[in-house]
Amino acid sequence: DASETPAASADPDATEDPDASASPEATASAAPAEETAEPLPFTDIDADAYYADAVALCYEEGLFNGISETEFSPDTTMTRAMFVTMLGRIHGNLGSYEEHSFSDVEEGSWYEEYVSWASHNGIIKGYDAENFGPDDSITREQICATLYRYILFEGCETASGTLEEFTDHDLISDWASESVSAVKGFEIIKGYEDGSFRPQGLATRAEAATMFTRLIYTLLKNR
Repeated sequence: DASETPAASADPDATEDPDASASPEATASAAPAEETAEPLPFTDIDADAYYADAVALCYEEGLFNGISETEFSPDTTMTRAMFVTMLGRIHGNLGSYEEHSFSDVEEGSWYEEYVSWASHNGIIKGYDAENFGPDDSITREQICATLYRYILFEGCETASGTLEEFTDHDLISDWASESVSAVKGFEIIKGYEDGSFRPQGLATRAEAATMFTRLIYTLLKNR
């Protein structure tokens, strides 16, 4: 957004960051454990990790790959290009869309069609008309803004959460407060064990997998 502050490159599959035990996604399971997932090929994913089931679902659904055949790199931060690409993969058929106007989005890149689709449908905005910042690490409040727009795009009814429950709610940017409230209301994103939200903090691949898993279940319940 023109209101979004830039936060730092790679394929979405080449690569979200707090300690796992204190992660906002460690406080609840990402999805109902209705069936046992196939073992992951990644040696850096502990079977007992809070994000293991979420990573398994995202991997099986083709949303995420590893940085290699045996490494997922759960603590690597997500970029804005990666995040938009994951949303596009969740949506599926992108349909027709106008080309984006961002001069910093590489023509023919792995993420260009997703940026065009998301920009055309109002799901993402740039820092200005020409700059998207595809390689910038995406912040937690930017994630909420993007998720909220996507949820509305998918036709879901909105929700709301109480921002005052976060000890650092006063640090949430004005442009992001409605989005953070809505995404909190859907329980897609949570605060840390110390009660903070850390709006300008960055999201890891493990956290993103958990958020996307919760998003999928939100869409299934609210469409």
